[in-house]
Amino acid sequence: MSDHRTATIEKGSLVLVTGANGFVASHIVKQLLERGLKVRGSVRDINRTSWLVKGALKEYASKGDFELVTVEDFTAEGVYNDAIKGVSAIILVASIVTFASDPATVIPITVAAATRILEAALTESSVKAFIYTSSIVAATTPQPGNSTHVDRNTRNDKITELAWARPPWPESHGSIVYGASKVAAEKDRVGIL
Repeated sequence: MSDHRTATIEKGSLVLVTGANGFVASHIVKQLLERGLKVRGSVRDINRTSWLVKGALKEYASKGDFELVTVEDFTAEGVYNDAIKGVSAIILVASIVTFASDPATVIPITVAAATRILEAALTESSVKAFIYTSSIVAATTPQPGNSTHVDRNTRNDKITELAWARPPWPESHGSIVYGASKVAAEKDRVGIL
């Protein structure tokens, strides 16, 4: 894969967007299509997400510029091998958004999912760029008075510490665990690239 600052994805190139039926991912898909790229969107259940190809993005699907593929378990070894064939770029948006309070049910899965797609990307010679969609909470906790300078190496270690605190957990703990899952996926996967 090339350096993110020099990768050029030509119009007509195929891009894989994971979790294409999600709020953020569906907007990314639409923007890519409007810019002349082709998109393969991964979803867990094509039947439940058919509204993308039968409604919202029907025009692009009918021209062959947009397609859906099923990736039921994004932590399974080799799960992305077929989905990444021929793609020029991968945008990892899919995430565990259950907002479950138990970090053991979210964080390891998020890390495994990021690992699987990165492993697949490294085996596909057509991949020129990889984009990981994270969250501001992976870098810092947005709150009044917080003047943290955020750069590519900034990590919110405090949210990780809070996520792994012993129960009982506050009502908001699911959000804390979500943020910590993003931190873990970023930290643990940096060495792969």
